[in-house]
Amino acid sequence: MSDITSIDRETIIKILAKNLHIVKVCAKLGPKSDQDNALVRVYIVLSVKQFLVSKHITVLEHPPCSQDLDPYDFKLVIKEENALKKTLFQSVGDGKIKTADLLKMVTTNEPQNCFEMWKTRMQQCIDR
Repeated sequence: MSDITSIDRETIIKILAKNLHIVKVCAKLGPKSDQDNALVRVYIVLSVKQFLVSKHITVLEHPPCSQDLDPYDFKLVIKEENALKKTLFQSVGDGKIKTADLLKMVTTNEPQNCFEMWKTRMQQCIDR
């Protein structure tokens, strides 16, 4: 950032910390408190909504983090992810081979079953 603004790094850090209440966390800049974090999220949501309105994009409103809207295809991915957890591979190629093998084990019925379960869940949401 200092090379773009021609302001030295220490001054930028002071401005971020004192004026904007942003601190360095895990090599990333972020808000100091949960309240600040919530305000940042609200600002981002509002700016995204304004952008979508400006492009005449209709948005379906729904509660945030609704498990009813959780796509079932993630259930397939989770199975493969759990099988790969804590596995050390000698190379990226070995990891790709193991991942491909796991994906080949997914039966043709599993995605269809996930889709049917998702449709059932959506219908339950509509019926409420």
